[in-house]
Amino acid sequence: MLKFFKPICFLMYCFFISATVFAQNNNLIPLDKNWKFQYGGTDFAETKDFKDQAWLTVNLPHTWNAKDVFDDDLTYARGIAWYRKNINISKEQLNQKASLYFDGVYQIADVYVNGAFVGKHKGGYTAFTFDITEFLEEGKNTIAVKVDNTQNSFIPPLSIGYAGYGGIYRPVKLMFANELNFDGFYASSGIKIKTPHVNKQSAKISIDASIKNSANQSKNITLSHQIYNDKNELIKSLTKDFMLHNNETITISLNSDIENPNLWSPETPNLYQVKSTLKVDGKEVASIANPLGFKWFSFSAENGFSLNGAKYILKGTNRHQDMEGKGDALSNQDHLRDMQMIKDMGANFVRLAHYPQSPRVLALADSLGLLIWEEIPVVNYMNISPEFLANAENMAKEMIYQGFNHPSIIIWGSMNEVLLWGKNAERVQDHVNEKPYITNVQKYAFTLDSLVRVTDPSRYSAIAMHQSKEYDEFNLSQIAQINAYNIYAGWYGGKVNELKGYLDQRHKQYPNQILFLSEYGAGSDARLNTSQPQRLDFSSQYTRYYHEEYLRQFKQLPYLSGTAVWNQFDFSQPNIGGTIINTNQKGLATFNRTPKDVYYLYQANWAIKPMIHIASCEWTQRSGNDKDKQEVTIYSNLKTVSIKLNGKKQGTKSFNDIKKAVYELPLKYGKNFIEATGYKGEKLIKDTLTVYLRPKALDKQNFKSLAINIGANTQYLDSKNEIWVEDQVYKKGSFGHIGGTPITMNLKKVIRGTNDVPLFYSSLEGLQGYKIDVPDGNYELTLGFVEQAVTSEMERIFSVKANNKEVISNLDLNKQIGEFTSYQKTFNVVVKNNEGINLIFSATKGKTILSALAVKKVITNPDK
Repeated sequence: MLKFFKPICFLMYCFFISATVFAQNNNLIPLDKNWKFQYGGTDFAETKDFKDQAWLTVNLPHTWNAKDVFDDDLTYARGIAWYRKNINISKEQLNQKASLYFDGVYQIADVYVNGAFVGKHKGGYTAFTFDITEFLEEGKNTIAVKVDNTQNSFIPPLSIGYAGYGGIYRPVKLMFANELNFDGFYASSGIKIKTPHVNKQSAKISIDASIKNSANQSKNITLSHQIYNDKNELIKSLTKDFMLHNNETITISLNSDIENPNLWSPETPNLYQVKSTLKVDGKEVASIANPLGFKWFSFSAENGFSLNGAKYILKGTNRHQDMEGKGDALSNQDHLRDMQMIKDMGANFVRLAHYPQSPRVLALADSLGLLIWEEIPVVNYMNISPEFLANAENMAKEMIYQGFNHPSIIIWGSMNEVLLWGKNAERVQDHVNEKPYITNVQKYAFTLDSLVRVTDPSRYSAIAMHQSKEYDEFNLSQIAQINAYNIYAGWYGGKVNELKGYLDQRHKQYPNQILFLSEYGAGSDARLNTSQPQRLDFSSQYTRYYHEEYLRQFKQLPYLSGTAVWNQFDFSQPNIGGTIINTNQKGLATFNRTPKDVYYLYQANWAIKPMIHIASCEWTQRSGNDKDKQEVTIYSNLKTVSIKLNGKKQGTKSFNDIKKAVYELPLKYGKNFIEATGYKGEKLIKDTLTVYLRPKALDKQNFKSLAINIGANTQYLDSKNEIWVEDQVYKKGSFGHIGGTPITMNLKKVIRGTNDVPLFYSSLEGLQGYKIDVPDGNYELTLGFVEQAVTSEMERIFSVKANNKEVISNLDLNKQIGEFTSYQKTFNVVVKNNEGINLIFSATKGKTILSALAVKKVITNPDK
C-alpha cells in the first residue's frame, strides 16, 4: 500500500549559489559557429572523412523546425538530422582532460568524435556532457552529432501541446581541464550549497565540493571558497588542505556563518559571489565563480506564501521558450528580452512550462529577481514501462542537480495534467475502464515526487492538475507538497466568476492542502475586436475582461499560495485550431513578443514604476457610427487619468480596484488622436494613441464595398487593412441575416486553405437568407464557406440564389471541398428596382451554412 506525504507548512531556510559558470582557469571554447547540417538519416556521417561540403552551414543555436511547425499540411519534420564540425586540437590541449558540454539538444543526441561513439543522451531540455579526452588527436578532429526529434514512447514528453523543435538549439562548449578538477553529477558544476538556517541576522552555510583526481598519482590539494558580498567585498574565506589519491573522487563540506546578510528577493535581488578554487602544491589548477543569494521561504495551506519572514504574494506567469521565426533556438539576448518583459510587467514569479529551460534563463531570474518553478516534461499521460520511468527520473535528477544552486528556484514540478489522456494516447473524460493504468500512474507519480523531495529537500514539490475529480479519487492530489490547478473557467467552459467558488470549495474540503493556480488564461487575436465580447471569440476585449475578473477574485483568496498566467507569450501548438492555426493564443504578448493590451492590465496592477496605457492598441482600425460613442479603457497605477480627444478635454477619472478607467469617447470618422495623462508627484506620465473610425452604415449614395464576418460578434482586420464587420440580424436599409444560429469551429480543428482563418472560425448555420440593401448597380459578391463538422458526422447539401438566380447548386462541402477547408465562390449580381441583394439559402440535406460575405460595387468605365 502506498504511503503519501502529507503537505504541511514548514520553513525552507535557503542560501543558494548559482553554479552555471564552469572552471575559468580551464579553457572553455564556444563551438557555436560553422556547423554543417543535413536533415535526414545519412550513412557514415559520423566518420572523420565524410564529405559534407554540400551540407548547409549553420550556427548554433539551431533548429530545423523554426518555420515548418506552422505549415498548412499540419505536419513538421520529426526525424533524424546530422550536425558536423571540425576543430583543431593542439599538443598542449591533448595533455588536458577534454569534454563536450551541450546545454540542450532535442531530443536524442548520439555524439561521435573522429568516428568513435562517445555517448547518447535522451531528453531535450537538460544539459549533458561527455568526456572525449581519449578520442582526440593532434590537429584536425571531427565532432558529429546525430539528432532525433521523433516522438518516442519512452521519453517524456509523450503528448505535448507545443512543438518538439529538433536540433542543437542551445550552445555547445568544448572544455579543457586539469586532471584535478571539480566533478559534478548530471552535468552539474560539482559545487552544492545548502543551509540549515537563514534569517535577517545570520545564515549558516554548508558548501559541498565534489573533486576528482584523474591523475595516476596522489595530489596535495588546497580547496578554498572566497565569499564576496553584493559590493564585491571579500567577507569570508573557507579553506581545507587534504590529499587525494589517484583516480579518487571525494566530496568535502565546509561550513560557516554569514552575519547580517543582505537578503535576496524579487524587489532586492542582492547577489553575492563565491569563488571556489583548487590548488596543487600552491598552484591554482581550477576555479569556479558563482553568484549567491540569501533567503528563506515557506508555503502554508492557510496563509499562502511567505518570503524572508513576511507574507508575499506570488504574482506569476508561465513561459514557453519558443518564438516566431526562431522556434526554440533562442539567443541569450532573446532570453534577456523575455525575462525583462516579465519583470517590467511587475511579475515576481515564473513557471518554466513544461520543461527545464536554458541555464541563461535561470541566471537572469537570479539577477533580475524572479522566483522560479521548474519542471520536467511529464505531460498529459505516461507510458507504464520501466524505461519511461527511468528517463523521467534521470530528467528530474539532471534538472535538480543543474539548477540546485540558483537562488531563484523555489519549486520543482514532476508532472502536468497526467490524467488528461488515457493509456491509449487519446484524450479521455475519465479513466473508469483503466484502473490498472491509473494504479501505475499513481505509483509513478509517487516515485517521481519522492525523488524530487529526496534530491532537494530545501524546495517544495508540485504536481499541476486539470479540473478532474479523478485526481482526488486516485489520490494523486495527496502526493506533492503543492497542489497546483490549471483552471480555465470562462474560456473552455463555465463563467469567469466561478474560479473563487471552485477554490473555496477545495480549500474547505482539503484544508491542509497548499493550493496554487498554475494556469489560467483566454486566447486572443489582435485582428479581432468587438464592443460585445463573448467567450471563445478570441477578441482582445473578452481576454481583458477574463483577466480583470480573475485579478478581482485573487484578492479574495488569502490562502492561495500563488498564481501563474497561461501564458506570457503566444507559442506554437501543432494541430490546434482557433483563429491563428498551430498557435496557442493565450499569451499576454504575441509570438513575436509584441505586448497585447492585457499585458498592461497586469503592469498597472503589479508594477511599481508609474505607467499609463490606452488599451486600444489592438483596435486602432474600427468600424462604427460617429454618432455612437466608443468605449476606450485606460490602465494605470496612478491615482487619476485625464483624457483629451483630438485636443478636447474629456474629463478626469479615478481608477477602480483593478486599476481601470473607462471612457465613452465621441470618435469622428477618420483620424482620432487620444492622449491620456496623469501624475506621479510632479512627474507627468503620458500615453497617446491614434484610432481610425470608418463608417459601418451603408452609404447608398457612395457605396463601394462591404465585408462581413458572418456569424461573428467581432470585427476582423485583414492583411489588406480591410475591416470585416460583425454580423447582425437584418434591418431594413442595412444588412444582415435572416434566420440562422452562430457557431464556432471546434478549437481542436485546424482550418485549412486560407490566410484569413478568423473569417472561417465563425459561421452562421441554418440561415434562410441574407439581405444587403445596396443601391441599384452591378456588384461582385464573394461568399465563403467551411464545413465545421467531421465528414462522417455530417451530411450537408444546400443551394444559394442571388436575386432569384441560382449561383450555387447542391454544394456538398464535405465531398466537394473537404472538412475544415475554406471555400470561396465569387459571382456577379445585378441590382435594380431598389431590390438590394437578396440571398436565399435552401438545404436539400442538413443545414445551410455561411462563413464570410464580401460585396464590391463594379465601377463601369463611362468612356465605353
